[in-house]
Amino acid sequence: MASWPVPPISTVLPLDLNDIYPANRFVIIRDLKTVNGPKPKKKGNRHRKGMFDEVQLGLYARAWEQSHPGDRVVGIGVTEIGESTTHYVELDASILKYLDGNELGERTTYAQTHYRKPGSEFSLQNGFRAWISERIRTAGRAIQTARQGHVHATPGAHCSYCNVRQICPSATLGGDEK
Repeated sequence: MASWPVPPISTVLPLDLNDIYPANRFVIIRDLKTVNGPKPKKKGNRHRKGMFDEVQLGLYARAWEQSHPGDRVVGIGVTEIGESTTHYVELDASILKYLDGNELGERTTYAQTHYRKPGSEFSLQNGFRAWISERIRTAGRAIQTARQGHVHATPGAHCSYCNVRQICPSATLGGDEK
């Protein structure tokens, strides 16, 4: 019996997937970051920061799915490039059975162990999509807060490069005034 090709999916996949869901392609988003070293005790820090402190990778993941209807982002990761290079990857646990031993990088399980959908029970299966959702909610809260005029600068060495350092009261705490 001949099998007919399955037509491509032309809709954006929902964020609240519970299990494997038909997709045109499985996609992994990587972000290349240069690091000093990395020193032995700091290996993986840039990847952890990308997962917990930043929204960039979560927004990239959802932006890919929205601009490529039918694709499903099943992993994200930071590649730390320095004296050595390590490819870290956080994968959606629901697709692991399809990887069949493929080497995609040094796997982390932060999403599976730290995130779940609001109102749901903890499960090792739902962390990755819950992480993407949480990063999107965090970005939305930051945008809403900024629109309300509540912008709190974080002083640091980067202040010396900021275009508004002359009028920012925090600039003197974070860097040289130019």
